[in-house]
Amino acid sequence: MVLEGVDRGEVHRRDRPVTFEVAHDGRHRLAGGAFRRDRPIPGLSGVGQGWLQTDAALEHLLEYIVHLFDRGRTPRWLARQLGRQLLCELVESGRTSKVHGHNVPPRVEQVTRFIASHVDQPLSLRELVGFTQLSPATVWRLFREHLNTTTVRWIRNVKMERAKTLLRTRRLSVARIGELVGMDDPFYFSKGFKARTDRSPTQYRQRAGWI
Repeated sequence: MVLEGVDRGEVHRRDRPVTFEVAHDGRHRLAGGAFRRDRPIPGLSGVGQGWLQTDAALEHLLEYIVHLFDRGRTPRWLARQLGRQLLCELVESGRTSKVHGHNVPPRVEQVTRFIASHVDQPLSLRELVGFTQLSPATVWRLFREHLNTTTVRWIRNVKMERAKTLLRTRRLSVARIGELVGMDDPFYFSKGFKARTDRSPTQYRQRAGWI
């Protein structure tokens, strides 16, 4: 958020307009403003900080919000509604996904992002080794130590979560959705999905309904 008419170190005057822009770039004229600091939010003490396992729906919401802000002149009422919805989605995602603290090494986060961005491919430990240029044993150890799981389980969970989102939001065949999560064999995809959710893809879609 940028407070118009405020120079570096000044306090915002209430009679000046506010525009929704974030000065992430250190060269921005407001990047070092004294008013740009973290503030406690009442009622949120003790909330865990970190990053969440990739959630496709949350990613789409974030992309939509960024797109609106990039267009400029976002109405204040819309900004407030989007902020409220984003907080609700973050809370829901926190209930269903594992939250990883800031002590997770950047290398591990890079690998999980790589998995999320290549979910349509038949990933395995080999691809992760090629991406990280680490030994298979090292990649396996990083997942065990910092994510408390194996690479195989992590990849499978990411694929199934993406499949669940596609089943709720896209009118595609089960076979096609399997292809979109890197599982070209419909039988293998359905079997893996049921093992994860206790329902077949068709049953899950009927139960969850369309969004």
